[in-house]
Amino acid sequence: MTWPVNGRSLPTTPAGWKLEFSDSFDGSSLDTNKWWHWGGQPGGESNAWWQDDHVIISDSLLRLKNTGPTVLKNGKIGYVSGGVGSQFSQTYGRYTWRARVAAGAGISSIALLWPSGNVFWPLAGEIDMLETGPTSNAVNNMSSTIHYGANNSQQQQHVKGIDFTKWHVYDGIWEEGSFTLSIDGKQVASFVGTFIPNGPMRFDLQSEFIGGGTPPTTCFYDIDWVAIYSKV
Repeated sequence: MTWPVNGRSLPTTPAGWKLEFSDSFDGSSLDTNKWWHWGGQPGGESNAWWQDDHVIISDSLLRLKNTGPTVLKNGKIGYVSGGVGSQFSQTYGRYTWRARVAAGAGISSIALLWPSGNVFWPLAGEIDMLETGPTSNAVNNMSSTIHYGANNSQQQQHVKGIDFTKWHVYDGIWEEGSFTLSIDGKQVASFVGTFIPNGPMRFDLQSEFIGGGTPPTTCFYDIDWVAIYSKV
C-alpha cells in the first residue's frame, strides 16, 4: 500500500496480505450480501435510535445520517442514526477504510470489530478501532479501546490534534496478541498483550447519539470505501 492514499479508489493490496472483502459503495442502495442495517435502541443509550432509512448510499459513499431532536420510538426525545454490520468475519486481519466523522456534538462515529458466531460479549472481546465522543461540532480527538474479560475490562488510547471531520484513511492491523491503528500512514495507537481478542470478529460501522452536546439537526458520518485483508 502506497501512502498517502488520497484517491477515492480502493488502495492496492499491500504486500503480504490478501483482499477478502471490499466495498466502494457504488450502487444506489446498501449491498445486503455484504452488510445489514442496525435497528432499534443502542445498548445503554435511551436517547438514541437506529433506523434503516438513516443508512444512505449516495455519490459512492456510505452515509450514516444523524437527525434530531425528535420523539424516538421508545418515547424519549433524542436523535436517530444509522449503522451497519458486515456479513464477513475472520480471526485476525487488516482493516482499511477512508472516512470523515460526523461533525456533531454528542454524536459518536465508530468503526469496530465485534465478535461473530455463537460467542458472548464481553468475554469474547471487542475492538473499538475508531470512536469519537465530541462535546462540540469540531472533532479533534478519538479513542481506540480494547474490551475483554467477563467484567468488561478495558485498555484505551487517545488520539488528539487531528480534524477527524476531514477525510482520512484508517488502517487497523489485528494480530495474535496485538492491535495497531494508523491514520494516513502514521501509527497512532498500539496494544500488545494476552487481552487482545482471539476469536472471529466482524467489521461494523455506526453512529449514535451519546450525549454531551447538541449536534446540528442533520449531520453525516461518511465512509468512502472499506477493504479487509487476511495475512498471506
